[in-house]
Amino acid sequence: MKRKGGSMILLALIMALAIGPSLAGPFIRRSPAILSAVVERLRYTPPFGAAAAMTHPGWGAVYGLATIVGWLLGVSLVLLYLEKRPPQRQAAESVKISWDGPFDRVGALFGPRLGPFVAHWLCFYGRNPRTRVMFLLSLPLFAVITAGTARTLGPNGLFIAALGTFPVATFLAASRIAVNQFGYVGGAFRRYFLLPTEPATTLRAASYASLTLGATVVPIGLLAWIVFAPRPFDPRMPVMLLCSAIAGLLLFNAFGVWVTLFNPRRGNYSSVMGNDLSLGGNIVVIAGVITALFAPRVLYRVWPAAVSPDSWWMILPLPLLAAAVYWATLKTAGPIFAARREQILAIVEGKA
Repeated sequence: MKRKGGSMILLALIMALAIGPSLAGPFIRRSPAILSAVVERLRYTPPFGAAAAMTHPGWGAVYGLATIVGWLLGVSLVLLYLEKRPPQRQAAESVKISWDGPFDRVGALFGPRLGPFVAHWLCFYGRNPRTRVMFLLSLPLFAVITAGTARTLGPNGLFIAALGTFPVATFLAASRIAVNQFGYVGGAFRRYFLLPTEPATTLRAASYASLTLGATVVPIGLLAWIVFAPRPFDPRMPVMLLCSAIAGLLLFNAFGVWVTLFNPRRGNYSSVMGNDLSLGGNIVVIAGVITALFAPRVLYRVWPAAVSPDSWWMILPLPLLAAAVYWATLKTAGPIFAARREQILAIVEGKA
């Protein structure tokens, strides 16, 4: 847990154990032959040994008990070996500064004025343990949600459910910081006003970094849909999923900018668990998730054509409208950010 990826690995293992059976169940039902092969290999594990010891007479019970004793002895030997190992000093980390990392290369795509700021915020997101964990779990988690909620939505139920889960997958991982951009920088907030650039530049760069991270989920999700979607493949479905994801990503980040300005809250950057969002942040995140998940369901009930691949062209204006809202937000928020800097500073430094 003291290493950089310790908390992320631990949470990933917990989620894998929690989500794995729900993913394996439908797969095994479609291919029953897999079950017998899995059982054959698992009969040497402690649960199978315990079952054999309790339900089988004679040598069957002895075999089950021997399986359990063998595992206990093996694990005990491993523990003894680990306890006897001498403590190792961690190698000193390099203090050399690199200006050609992956975040810097991505930031350079935004030009010389915005590039360094975007790279800074990408690094800020990338080093946050909760953000890394949520990015790791977002696609498997929403794959389970999509499959689990598609049963009551007719023949295209999986697609209708995906119209809701795709946009949530793009913004949920980065949502904690996206709706509270400066709540985790503390007194370092002052430095954004000491640089030879407009204060609004760092606000736009922070939002662009959130957009960039969320956008990386879109091609992965579309590729997963193309590979695992029910056949026959319909090319109109990925187009609709793409529009839904882009619209959700842009609208969420637009609302995140307003919460950052008017309802920030001082948070703990290193926290992996817990909810440290402000009231506005919780409203935006929860309302965004509920709206994205339930809007396709409601449309399916009251206006089926809106979520049908036959009417795929109807969703095309949605990302354009979301882009207009996002652009107007950044245009308007710049002067407000400069005017509210003292109020935001007092909150992030814990003085208000």
